[in-house]
Amino acid sequence: HGWSQVGWVEVILGHSYIIWTRDNHYAKLRVVGFTRSYGVIFDWAYQVDPGNQELAPRPPHGENYLRVAMTQTKDR
Repeated sequence: HGWSQVGWVEVILGHSYIIWTRDNHYAKLRVVGFTRSYGVIFDWAYQVDPGNQELAPRPPHGENYLRVAMTQTKDR
């Protein structure tokens, strides 16, 4: 219970989602909004220490970080 048996979930505003990766890392996504241009806006945390379930805030970055990353991905 609480696990997605099919490998996907419905994204609901205000909800948080915990991800346990195949290489034993943990991540957390909290849905904070939606936009037509970028889709889902979320806050996130990722644990770099394998097996450690404690999560830290995302690293600092500029306000256009996602816009630049998505543009670079689309250009490939």
